[in-house]
Parts: sequence; structure tokens; C-alpha cells
Amino acid sequence: MATKSQNLLDYNKEELEALTTSLGQPRFRAAQLRGWLYRGVDFEEMTNLPETFRKELKENYVTGRLRIRRRLT
Repeated sequence: MATKSQNLLDYNKEELEALTTSLGQPRFRAAQLRGWLYRGVDFEEMTNLPETFRKELKENYVTGRLRIRRRLT
């Protein structure tokens, strides 16, 4: 299993396909996941992915999404 620091944005198409199948998901899930990754959303928002898959991803991977630490106005 991956360490929490593994960023899914570092995976290419083939690596995402290998990852999804290694997690027991059909290969087409990689394309779905890839589409979400570049939208910058949380795993919970990836609604076309099974909840169990999203939970596993959240527990073991990051998306590299930027978070606002402080807002200056």
C-alpha cells in the first residue's frame, strides 16, 4: 500500500490504470479518477467513483490540492 505522501498527480495514465486494478477496480476507473484529479476536488466529491474506492484513496494518497492557509483582504 502507498504512503500518505504519494501524490496521485505524479501518476501517468498507465500507472493510474495499474493502481486502480491493484485496488480491485476496473481499469476504466483510472480515466474517471484522472478526470477528477485535474479539477482539484476532494475524494468525497468524486461521485462517480465507488465510496469504498474513494475511502481507500483518501486514506492512502493525496491529490496535491492546494489549501488556503490564510486569506488576505
